[in-house]
Amino acid sequence: MPAPWRLLLHLFCLTTAGASVEMAFYLFAPYLRATGSPHMEALGWILGICYGFSACLRPLAGQLVERVGSRRTLCLGYGLVLGGAATVTLGARFLPALLAGRALLGMGYSLTIVSSTTYQIAAVPPEALGRTLSLTAVGYTVPTLLVLPALEGLLRGGHTGLFLLFPPLFAGGALFLAWRLPPGEPPRARDAAPGTPFRDILKVPAFRTLFLAVVVFALTDAATMQISALALSKDLVASWFFLSQSLVALGTRLLALGFIDRFPRRRLVVLATGLSAGGLVLGTFAEGPQLFLAAGAVFGLGMGFGFPALMALIGDVAEPKLRPRVSALFWLFYSACFFVAPILIARGASLLDYDGALRLLGVLLCGSLLPLHRLLKRGDPAP
Repeated sequence: MPAPWRLLLHLFCLTTAGASVEMAFYLFAPYLRATGSPHMEALGWILGICYGFSACLRPLAGQLVERVGSRRTLCLGYGLVLGGAATVTLGARFLPALLAGRALLGMGYSLTIVSSTTYQIAAVPPEALGRTLSLTAVGYTVPTLLVLPALEGLLRGGHTGLFLLFPPLFAGGALFLAWRLPPGEPPRARDAAPGTPFRDILKVPAFRTLFLAVVVFALTDAATMQISALALSKDLVASWFFLSQSLVALGTRLLALGFIDRFPRRRLVVLATGLSAGGLVLGTFAEGPQLFLAAGAVFGLGMGFGFPALMALIGDVAEPKLRPRVSALFWLFYSACFFVAPILIARGASLLDYDGALRLLGVLLCGSLLPLHRLLKRGDPAP
């Protein structure tokens, strides 16, 4: 196997292991219900605090990548992820331990995502960037296809203790894979500009528009953290949504590898966000498996090409020396949405129920797409 394919396979396995850790927490509402936990009312904070800490540390992550390199930053990040997963497993009955463990997970994710994104963008030629990010992004869908249904089966079978063992196991595997990455930085990652202030990056219109697109897209993605709560309220199985979402996203990323490199990515991001928001709204009308599966498929279609297209925009608008810091801000805004969305949706559900809260979010997101498209068309160059 040629060296580039070995590296691609390595990154795919690393992505899969890392994503599997967080996938368990998409089922935390059923876990709390199954164990009779008194912490169900704090679900929004348990889910969101991870991404709050992750967002706050994104700028530090970009600076750390510039100083010590991607491999060391990845190892440190997955070490924190392992510590956070172990804390949740050992202290699952205690709310302070749950919050502390989730905070550690967020700190770890802030390092792993920025360093991984910077590594890939620096190592891959621009004309192949969309294809490469699509292939490695398949690693985010595999846990939804395989891990999530297995973990939900454990919960339905009453094996709550066994359920909690998997996050630390996946985190340990990710740490090992990060440690085994080839040492050294890709050549184009060495000309980073440590002295470029983040405030100067935010003054550039193209970057501000990119980050606005990130927020709108990320809110649709983050809303799925409450899909299991929506399913519980309707007596549905959350895996129905996630399984169809992952199958369609996987197929999209494998069958349309060159699609993201041939069309203006700004248009793809807007289209993808509309599809994903539509899938969320459609899921709120489900009363049985058919419509819930269809909603997941629509959502997965948008995520399938939207996520790699959005990540590839970093390479379109940022010169190589700025990419570590632009990646850090990219993931800062992305994580901030994952912090805010579960809390807002839980609050909205207390007033409107989960159907009403997710419908309102979907309508607001769709309403933002036309202005977003105009901004992207004005400020973002085509690839």
